[in-house]
Amino acid sequence: MLSGNLADFSLLDVMQLLLTSGRTGALRLAHPRGGDVWLEGGEVVHATALGRSGEDALSLIASLHDGQFNFDQGATTSDRSVAMRREAVLTRMLQEGDAWAPIIRAMPDWTSPVRFTNGWSDQTRVTRRQYEALSLVGRGDLATMVRASSFSPRELMEILLPFWQAGKLEYGA
Repeated sequence: MLSGNLADFSLLDVMQLLLTSGRTGALRLAHPRGGDVWLEGGEVVHATALGRSGEDALSLIASLHDGQFNFDQGATTSDRSVAMRREAVLTRMLQEGDAWAPIIRAMPDWTSPVRFTNGWSDQTRVTRRQYEALSLVGRGDLATMVRASSFSPRELMEILLPFWQAGKLEYGA
């Protein structure tokens, strides 16, 4: 069994090792944004994270830079949510990791509740999309908000990021 910490071995390095060696099994990632990536013969066939599957799940997983991982050799699934070749998966995960970086720097804690600050005003103008995303604030932590959202995970966080940076959102107790 292959296992370790993503702080020591990057996710892309682990994925590249598993894909190029033609492995079959499940890569399990223990982290608030973590999930499972299923491989068959060195190809990604399914991914899950925070109630999402496929490319949404791969996007979330690509944001990880720490957390425990283990590879469950030989594990299989009949689910199919990813239809990209291994090179495309690695490229997409690299791009997604880069896109997530400013979001994770600003909002690293995915286990504390999110709330509006005193800086929020009923006079704050928002678009319909922003309103939909902001309606999730107060329901729990960022992971809960992603699970409840109709937006892709990164899209939701990109909508919330300017409000966070403007001091209108914060972690609550």
